[in-house]
Amino acid sequence: MLFIVPHSSKKCYNHYSEKLIRLSNLGIAYAKPSLPPQRKTRLEMGLAEDKIIYLNCQSLFKYLPENDDIFPRIARQVPHSHFIFICHRSEFVTHCFQSRLSQAFDKYGLNWQDYGVMMPQLEQNDYFQLNLLADIYLDNLSWSGGNTTLEAIACQLPVVTCPGEFMRGRHSYAILKKLGITETIATDKNHYIEIAIRLGLDNQWRQTIKDYTKVNIDTVFNDQTSVESLERFYQSVVGEDK
Repeated sequence: MLFIVPHSSKKCYNHYSEKLIRLSNLGIAYAKPSLPPQRKTRLEMGLAEDKIIYLNCQSLFKYLPENDDIFPRIARQVPHSHFIFICHRSEFVTHCFQSRLSQAFDKYGLNWQDYGVMMPQLEQNDYFQLNLLADIYLDNLSWSGGNTTLEAIACQLPVVTCPGEFMRGRHSYAILKKLGITETIATDKNHYIEIAIRLGLDNQWRQTIKDYTKVNIDTVFNDQTSVESLERFYQSVVGEDK
């Protein structure tokens, strides 16, 4: 049996019992998203106009309790911040998640209601509007974004990530490396928080990251290298069977 993945960490061969085939670059040829031609305002989307908006758009079940402290620790240093999450389809799941974050903020003497914003499930157009209006995209530590990160980059959002040991925690890391942005790749959780805080406070640095993303954005979209890599693998397998 074979298991095919994009390039991952050097230790990745230890994570699979199957023979591992590593594809080039991101392992996908991802089409560049088409953004809405008419941009909405924050007011139209129900967002505060005077806040630094940290977008957290992974499915809520991916956020582990061990990392709940990230948000209040950022909020303590960036008091004019809002953290946006998207509600789960289950009200119970959303309620449990908010209860967790409320407790996490309480531990730091902060009120979750002053910082947290739970957006409803959005249609694609409004989802892109949300990305376009946010200031910073916070990748999830335990289960990194793939689609969500590429969509954020399409909207030129600065992405903060901290790669994990396994492939599921390294998607955004790989995307940023391909994009050529390493300044927002953290070495651990504390470093991740430091980067997120700096992006929230340093408008010039945030704009520099956005500008660099804009210039290099096409490097992560429609990349045929991994497709060609997969083709070579298939050809080699067919050749072996002859």
